[in-house]
Amino acid sequence: MELRLSKIQNELMYDQDFKEYLNLRKNIGHGVYSLDTFFKHVSSHSEFQNRKILNQRFNIIQALTIKEDWETLLTWMSEQVTGENFSRSFLRFCAHYTLILHKLNLATRNYPEQFEKILTAYILHLIDFKYYPLVALYLCELPTENQVEIYSSLFEIVGKNDKLKHECILRAIYFNLRFKLITLRLYQNAKEEANEYELRLNNRKRERGGEKEKRDHRSANNNFEELDFSFNKITSTDLKKIKAISWLCYEKSQRLDALEKSNELIREFLLDFKILSAKKIIEQILPKDT
Repeated sequence: MELRLSKIQNELMYDQDFKEYLNLRKNIGHGVYSLDTFFKHVSSHSEFQNRKILNQRFNIIQALTIKEDWETLLTWMSEQVTGENFSRSFLRFCAHYTLILHKLNLATRNYPEQFEKILTAYILHLIDFKYYPLVALYLCELPTENQVEIYSSLFEIVGKNDKLKHECILRAIYFNLRFKLITLRLYQNAKEEANEYELRLNNRKRERGGEKEKRDHRSANNNFEELDFSFNKITSTDLKKIKAISWLCYEKSQRLDALEKSNELIREFLLDFKILSAKKIIEQILPKDT
């Protein structure tokens, strides 16, 4: 994993979005107002059809920047990037420019809502267009709540692609996202989804006048010898719950979380006499050194 982490920065250097961000940061580093050249570069590569409107937008940004009217600037940009008529290049420019203001501590710390709105719009755009490797780069600038919400959603999108999921995990660690909280959210979401599916399934069986209700195995009136073990198999819902534990097994720092949640699930299975499901957690899900 350490070897892969060392390659991430090199991979990013070949990405056009990240290169433009570095270029903007370099241009503005010696003075916030020297963005004219960069914006012309962006507009020349823009897919936006009306150059006149694009130039008008830039003039507004430049004027508000010179006036240092940060509240109006950020509010205006947040409205523009969440509207219907925006170009990818303009959205990228607004996100990068806002990031620079944030890095220079000029405006965004006083107006966090607008900053988060602009950057979130760009991150969601990256996800929509499947630029998954870039998401963590920008998401690390947002608060913990945003990180957990957005990156857990991203994992659910790429979850079936093991290679892509692994890359997203590496980037989450590399850019210091709140990975522990993200995986805990993923575990909780997966378990809740399995419980909801199980509930719908049981309701459907009852509506159809399905099989006779199984005896309550936890009742004090039941004798162990009378129990029916014919249903002791791993159901699809049990498998969803078991696989959810795997989200907590990527980092050693989460071993206690994995052990705690596994213990809860094993107890749940044993109370329902689902021996095979409990064994699967111990034998196949938890790391051997846990």
